Amino acid sequence: MTETTFDQKVPSLPAWRVIWEMMRFRPWLWFIDLLSVTLIRFCWQIAPALIIKAFFDMITGEAPLRFGIWAIVAFAVASWVGRVLASYGFYYADVPIFADIPTLLRKNLLRYILRRPGASPLPDSPGEAVSRFKNDVSEIPLFVILINDILVGIIIIAVSIFLMTQISPSVTLMALIPLIIVGVVANLATRRIEHYRRASRQATGDVTGFIGEFFGAVQAVKVATAERNVIDYFNKLNEERRKLTVREKLFDDVLGSIYRNTSTLGTGVILILVGQSMRAGTFTLGDFSLFVYLLQSMSDLTTFAGMLAARYKQLDVSVQRMYRLMENAPLDALIEQSKVDLDGPLPEVTYATKNASDRLNELVAAKLTFHYPNSTNGIEGVNLTLKRGTLTVITGRIGSGKTTLLRTLLGLLPMESGEIWWNGEVITSPGDFFVPPRCAYTAPVQQHLA
Repeated sequence: MTETTFDQKVPSLPAWRVIWEMMRFRPWLWFIDLLSVTLIRFCWQIAPALIIKAFFDMITGEAPLRFGIWAIVAFAVASWVGRVLASYGFYYADVPIFADIPTLLRKNLLRYILRRPGASPLPDSPGEAVSRFKNDVSEIPLFVILINDILVGIIIIAVSIFLMTQISPSVTLMALIPLIIVGVVANLATRRIEHYRRASRQATGDVTGFIGEFFGAVQAVKVATAERNVIDYFNKLNEERRKLTVREKLFDDVLGSIYRNTSTLGTGVILILVGQSMRAGTFTLGDFSLFVYLLQSMSDLTTFAGMLAARYKQLDVSVQRMYRLMENAPLDALIEQSKVDLDGPLPEVTYATKNASDRLNELVAAKLTFHYPNSTNGIEGVNLTLKRGTLTVITGRIGSGKTTLLRTLLGLLPMESGEIWWNGEVITSPGDFFVPPRCAYTAPVQQHLA
């Protein structure tokens, strides 16, 4: 199993660039989500505050209603209709976003993985690869829509501050203190968040990778009567994963608690000050209700912003993990846009037709050489001639290079030197040339008969 360091980094695009390109991939869906977020935020956080203020000012006699009680009723109904429309907007935009963007990312990941020589191992275990295709990819579309919550949230906070400043600038100024505290805490926790996410995802990949390796070596395990040792090692990996996952979750929950409690305590202090102002007669009951509602909205938005900032650092780790899987791919490889069509019939499978040049007369390999990375194992200077109508058998001890020779000949492993001729013509790219209908490859399957 491939070992990696938790804090190992690879060249990759910053997470914000990946998010931006995915927004550009489906701009209209993103824009509809933005309109839906704006509508529902206004209907949930601004409109009710204004309605409540107007209602209390009316019943206490502090301020008359300009349009009568039915205006409040109409405004409330309009807010309800706005929330319903926003819900339909979310359904229309978010479902395709969560389908199309992951499909594009996985398509790009798979494209560059398949460009590797067929027998060349991935930089990490298969379990790690599965984790990146599933968990890491899913983080990107989530941020594409969450960025709208942040943009609209900033506007909501600005509007709330404006409305509150019209009532009391000094109390409004104190409302900004929780925002500053949350920002400082989020910045201090950045490196620890990133480290915990990387360690947790690595441990998850180790577990899933071991499961894949175990199922691929069941016969060897049974022959060696090593079932107990395998299970013990599996339990060890699971225990390590449990510790790291709990540590990451605990740290996230502690940060979330700090964000929520900081905002709540700040709100409590501000409400005390507002209460004193009400006794002095500078605050109406409507003003007080407006402050209570807007402060709660600001508290929720502040908590959300702090937790999203922590999650953004985790997203950086996810992006780096995906780039590591593509290994040496261009920086724009992950965000390369292409057609994603999840509707309509499946494309028809086309099979290559065999022509005269595909008929084998003679295959010649001269001085074929390949060595595994950081090793002297492999093949060196192999000469081979295969003629039509003959049967060639290559024998040797286990580990002598029989499979390596075949894989190098087929282009599944990159040859270091040597040449291959097909019917007298040099083959410069064996991996692209030795495909059906010119050749077929059946991998060996070992069976143990009791």
